[in-house]
Amino acid sequence: MSTPPLLPLEKGQHPLPPAPKPLRLRGVLFYLAAVLLFWAVVPSNLLRSLAKSLVRSTADPLADPLADPLADPLADPLAGPSCEQPAPLFPQLDPLISQHYDLIFSSDKYHALAAEHLSKAIQIKTVSYDDMRRVVAGDPRLLPFLDFHRLLESLYPNVHQNLTREVINEYGLLYSWPGTNPDLKPLLLMAHFDVVPVADSSLDQWEYPPFSGAIENGRVWGRGASDTKGTLMAILEAVEILLGLDFHPARGIYLAFGFDEEINGFNGAGHIAQTLKDRHIDFEFIVDEGTGLADNYNTTFALISTAEKGYLDVQINVTAPGGHSSMPPPHTAIGILADALVHIEANPHHPNLPDNNPMFDAVQCFVEHGHHVDPKLKKLVQLAKHDSHHRKALVDYLSKNYVLGLQMLTTQAVDVIQGGVKVNALPESVFALVNHRVAVDSSTTHVLKRLHDTLSPLKKKYGIEIVDNWGEDGIQTNNAADPIVLTISPVQILEPSPLTQAKGRSWDTLAGTVRRVFGAHVVVSPSLMFGNTDTRHYLDLSHNVYRFSPAHQNQAGGVHTVNEYIEIHGFVGSVKFYHELIRNFVETA
Repeated sequence: MSTPPLLPLEKGQHPLPPAPKPLRLRGVLFYLAAVLLFWAVVPSNLLRSLAKSLVRSTADPLADPLADPLADPLADPLAGPSCEQPAPLFPQLDPLISQHYDLIFSSDKYHALAAEHLSKAIQIKTVSYDDMRRVVAGDPRLLPFLDFHRLLESLYPNVHQNLTREVINEYGLLYSWPGTNPDLKPLLLMAHFDVVPVADSSLDQWEYPPFSGAIENGRVWGRGASDTKGTLMAILEAVEILLGLDFHPARGIYLAFGFDEEINGFNGAGHIAQTLKDRHIDFEFIVDEGTGLADNYNTTFALISTAEKGYLDVQINVTAPGGHSSMPPPHTAIGILADALVHIEANPHHPNLPDNNPMFDAVQCFVEHGHHVDPKLKKLVQLAKHDSHHRKALVDYLSKNYVLGLQMLTTQAVDVIQGGVKVNALPESVFALVNHRVAVDSSTTHVLKRLHDTLSPLKKKYGIEIVDNWGEDGIQTNNAADPIVLTISPVQILEPSPLTQAKGRSWDTLAGTVRRVFGAHVVVSPSLMFGNTDTRHYLDLSHNVYRFSPAHQNQAGGVHTVNEYIEIHGFVGSVKFYHELIRNFVETA
């Protein structure tokens, strides 16, 4: 029994309440037995839930959700670490290779050689243009891709003498390094060697010509330095070094290099993946480009993307009768399309943070391992693990940060609009393209249905017909007499990827290697990929698909814009990562 609180006494009030009557021994024993039975039968988590429910039901509904007296995570016996870190993973076999690791990667001579190799790769203009989605024999723009093949042969003789190289669909590259134990699942390392174009209007903004591969100020400059010739060359550098040390893996290693990732990879990675599927190869895990190392809350985090958003392009088309602009209707096709776009932008998607969004795991890592984290955020994250009320409060808190907010919702962007051919002629057909990056807890079908609902008010407003060119019934035709038709047509569809779990042997091997190479102070965390990678084509080949670029964000920049570069130290760090990842992978057999 608790002691009554000490309160000011009223006049004539006795300082203590009357003493209770003494209890008989039998009554005391019965009371104690009842209490013990209650605690033994009722689960502790149920008691906690009941207590929290009682507190919340009597609380002011407008009060701060953190005002809950039971909300202190330190008082919760079930509150434990959610972002446990595997120990740095040092290879134990081949000690001579470990000695060589320290010698070669600390050598200025090797740094210079590695930079020269990357520079040569950048100088070959392997550019993907949007009109190259079909491989056309004899297209002169594809000839540099064959030059790139020849460059790799000259730079990496050990690779081409010991691994089996296959050219897939004319330009894609697949290397196979068989393991001594074919019963063990292999590893797949990925990259692509095509790059995005450089606009002529931007040439004067480059410090060094975009395909010069200039080596200046401790950096290698040029298109592809970061995305992703740097990754591809780092993989080959690591394999070349290991082969030179007579390394023989017990588990198979595959290298897959696509040539059209920048235009969605169907000709490159798509064909390579199909080749591997036809051979029924099941990989232990796959590593492609992705997020990397970054500093948050005065802590270095290695962000490994375990999922990707989906992708959906939609064409909104409005057709209407033409005519002379001297006799216009109240609303032209362009005016109606403009209103449709206003409706779209006025109705953004709402943020959500379900368990299958790896951002929730990332935020837990931030608050557990970061420094100077807002105590309110710490408490919210702890409570949001098991409580939808506080999960919503956490979403509201995180949405104040623009970048974090984007990871919790489906984004929509009106990127292209076209219509009208002459100023005195009414437009008969106009369209816009809207790009969506679909949240991991949504689907392209949901986005399309929501888009239809968003535009439905226009039907009554303008007396038009809305036609959906999608769904189980295929393309729907307009049978109405309405002369104006708004059509919603999906152009490109990609569902959100499955979620790879951030636990188990594959994760521990990858994360342990990160902490071995970049330091035990680095915190490894799951993350979400904003864009899409060639992994979209490989999702059926492994349950463990990771997207990680092994360099710090401060060591590389200019991706898809001017002055792309990677620091030589960062590039060599990537070589070290793949060198040790291959060794650690083999030793986890």
